[in-house]
Amino acid sequence: MKKSPPLQSMLMICFLIFSILACNLDLAGIGADAGLSSTQTLEAVSTMAAATLQAMNQGGDMDAGTGEEVSAEESAEVGAPPEVTPSPTVEIIHVTNPGDPSSTSYYIIDSSSAAYGPEQRTISDAFTLNRLERSLDADGMVYQPYLDIVRAELYISSPWVYLSIFLEEAPPADTAGWYAMEVDLDMDGRGNILVAASLPPDTTWTTNGVKVFKDANFDVGGAHPMQNDSPPQAGDGYETVLFDQGLGDDPDAAWVRIAPSHPDRVQLGFKYALLNSDGEFLWGAWTDEGLQEAGWFDYHDHFTHAEAGSPLTESSNYPLAAMDSMDNTCRWTYGFQPTEPLPGLCPLPTTPTPTPTATMTRTPTRTPTDPPPVTIQGRVFNDVNDNYMLDTGDTGFSGITVHLWRNSCGGSGHQTTSTGGSGWYNFTGLEPGTYCVKVYRSNLPFVTYGWYNTVPNTGLVDPTRSINLSTPGSSHNSAHFGFAEIIG
Repeated sequence: MKKSPPLQSMLMICFLIFSILACNLDLAGIGADAGLSSTQTLEAVSTMAAATLQAMNQGGDMDAGTGEEVSAEESAEVGAPPEVTPSPTVEIIHVTNPGDPSSTSYYIIDSSSAAYGPEQRTISDAFTLNRLERSLDADGMVYQPYLDIVRAELYISSPWVYLSIFLEEAPPADTAGWYAMEVDLDMDGRGNILVAASLPPDTTWTTNGVKVFKDANFDVGGAHPMQNDSPPQAGDGYETVLFDQGLGDDPDAAWVRIAPSHPDRVQLGFKYALLNSDGEFLWGAWTDEGLQEAGWFDYHDHFTHAEAGSPLTESSNYPLAAMDSMDNTCRWTYGFQPTEPLPGLCPLPTTPTPTPTATMTRTPTRTPTDPPPVTIQGRVFNDVNDNYMLDTGDTGFSGITVHLWRNSCGGSGHQTTSTGGSGWYNFTGLEPGTYCVKVYRSNLPFVTYGWYNTVPNTGLVDPTRSINLSTPGSSHNSAHFGFAEIIG
């Protein structure tokens, strides 16, 4: 016996056919001759549809030729949809992977919090400048040495870029942290590429857990790169995914491993082409077990200082809150020797550094075993809105002499430096200890009634700052001096 098509299709077809016939019969007068109105004809169609639905509810269909009920088993043979075959998993075929970085081209020394972490604090976090020292868990302020960067080394041998991130301790196997490199190709303070990887299982190169993000619309950093802008965040950060664990234009684009013989170091290896093989750029390292949101960069534009919290016990925003379990370095150059501060740049050295060779490498001026010096950095600025803090709209004073002494002002070890075009200054290569920094109001540009200082204190005296940097490699990056014009 010929089986019927699925009930739903038959029901719809029948209803449409009878509706058309009913209308045609009535319009032609045939319906009247038969003693049936169009209304009666449609009622008959409805009765047939109801009977068909009842048959369906009882588990059977109707034979197309005889009108007899067909069993549910017979109906299933005809009306059952074809089986769906799952889509095959895309097999990622790798052609090449990174080798071993043969030397160190450039490196960054970052502050260690090992001496302060057990005290549930750090000393060198600068939220307003996007310099984060937050290797503590907000839930209890527990120190996380496996997130605490102490050094980062960069080496490029085309087609590969290598970054080694040195940590205070080897990461535990169950950490969910990111180990990342951020690159600023046009050196304007806005990151352009973010290579981020989860902790790999061993010393074998793998693409598992590795992602590469790009900021295609140039809005990382908000209105003021490297300075915190009040939320809500204006841009969408790193909004484009170039590579996702082997998926992308190049399945071999980015890799990660634990450094052989060094369980406290995580290495990234990725294609130089991701940076357009650029010969000059700024770079820095990140760890992040807290937010891991590429679209929220820069993080300090996404939260207020109060929402983010602080690891500085002297801060009113202590302890950490939304922005915890992370660390980043200042940025350093690749391919050139800087002569003035750039956005996010590490403090400039006081002695010249050898110019990179044709292969873009240089020998570090200090060996990894040398105790790193400490640095002091800040800005001398015009407090335009007279609100006793450095913020949007304030401008820097260039060419202002800044004085520094060991221990107390006027003591030993006196040295000076001058502010750059944006008002930034820095002292680097300093031995650990206590320092006094001072700016004289008489060195500021001439105005009719003079200047009074608003940062770090208010008054008509020459402001000073006492800074204690007892840990080798530590830095103070917010030794600012603000001044407002006296209006007569």
